[in-house]
Amino acid sequence: MAIGVSVILIVWALLLWFFVYAMGKVCADTATAIHIDKHGIWIESFYKRNSHLFKWEDIVAIQYQSSSVQICY
Repeated sequence: MAIGVSVILIVWALLLWFFVYAMGKVCADTATAIHIDKHGIWIESFYKRNSHLFKWEDIVAIQYQSSSVQICY
C-alpha cells in the first residue's frame, strides 16, 4: 500500500510540475499566477488584472506542444 501511495504522490508532483513549468513558461508575459484546485485552473493576468477560471467540466483537453500549451474548452 505504501508503494501505491508513493506512486500517486509522484504522479501528482509531476502533474503539478507540468502545469507550473509549462503553463508558467507560456503565460509568463500574461499571467502572475496559475492556481490549480478542485474547481479548475485559475489564471490571473498581468495587464488586465482579472482572473479567468477554466472549470474542469468545461475543459475538453489540455494540449502541450514544444512552444505552447492550449486549454480546449
